[in-house]
Amino acid sequence: MKHIAVLGGGIMGCCTALSLARLRATVTLFEQHPQVMSEASRWNEGKIHLGYLYAASRTLDTAKKVLTGGLRFKPIVEQLLETSIDSWITPQADHYLVHKNSVVGPDEIWDYFERVTDLVCEHPDVNGYLRDISSSDLRRLSATDVDFNYNAEQVCLATRVPEYSINTTSFADALARRVMDDPSISVLTEQAVQSVGSSDEKSERYAIHTDQDTFTGFDAVVNALWAGRPFIDKTVMGRTDFTTHHRYRVSAFLECPLDHSYHSSAVICAGPFGDIKHYGNGRYYISWYPAGLLAEGRNAEPPKTPHLSADDADSIVAKIKEGLGDILPGAADIISQADRVNVQGGWVYAQASGGLDDPSSSLHRRDKLGLLHHGNYVSVDTGKFSVAPYLAEVIAQALV
Repeated sequence: MKHIAVLGGGIMGCCTALSLARLRATVTLFEQHPQVMSEASRWNEGKIHLGYLYAASRTLDTAKKVLTGGLRFKPIVEQLLETSIDSWITPQADHYLVHKNSVVGPDEIWDYFERVTDLVCEHPDVNGYLRDISSSDLRRLSATDVDFNYNAEQVCLATRVPEYSINTTSFADALARRVMDDPSISVLTEQAVQSVGSSDEKSERYAIHTDQDTFTGFDAVVNALWAGRPFIDKTVMGRTDFTTHHRYRVSAFLECPLDHSYHSSAVICAGPFGDIKHYGNGRYYISWYPAGLLAEGRNAEPPKTPHLSADDADSIVAKIKEGLGDILPGAADIISQADRVNVQGGWVYAQASGGLDDPSSSLHRRDKLGLLHHGNYVSVDTGKFSVAPYLAEVIAQALV
């Protein structure tokens, strides 16, 4: 029976641990925080990507990379969790609103959306998505077709695309419980991984060095870290040629009364704008990129995690309300109505450079996601939250 170390207790690490355990491997999961699924994997919008967001890449490369993972997300996680995720899925498909300052023009985006829709509908796994999208088509929407009643002076194109999201806080709770309860998985929290080496000079087994201790005897290692993953890769492979971009982003998670009139989800594209997700039962995610970007860095290790005070959180919510509310007045109404507002987030990693306001920035792509093998050491660039369960399945089948 193989003993495999998994580094990182986010969605990538947790799904990998469970997938390995299903194939009868023994797993030790290392997590630097007191709990697994406690940062970016918990605090994000939960979009299960089909590729529509990446119109600025101009090709279908990113859509092709994320599509299979998005379409297979539901059947894989339901198998891992041994329960249905239907109650966590957004009740309506996303509205995509093209901002007047988009880094891609409306005609180009429309053409891109049509090509992605063809790609989605022709995929053999199309019937496995969160909801039935097998007969999806695009149509242009007026301001009154979107229940947030978008500002037509700010939006030059609106359409509905067949993408849905899940409530990540509910999902994170369920995935964390499942990992902690699995007898084949040992979870070591508050263990920040510093490096990976050999157990000894004569052994092909691996050792994990953390800030607390050294753990030896692993047949394989999966580096599923999100922030700081390239730094650990460097300790194994000696690589220094990574293009690295760490961003610390926060958003607002809201609980609202049930008697309001806003029910849709909307994405402002393409560039550094924002979005709103309605998960049902008065629960929302709301973001405005300029307000939520608190830190960024381009080294193998991320910068120091920002401290967020109560006053900082209030200021961020006010900026979200102003920025997103100028485009979607209903978003400002939802913030005003909220009974509870929680500002949370985490580090986001990309093999990219530049900024989202630059049309040539590689942040507009995720075509480099995937696996990097070095013997029985596997480093995984998740790329997007939605791709993690599929990549976990691929890793488990390769290692066991």
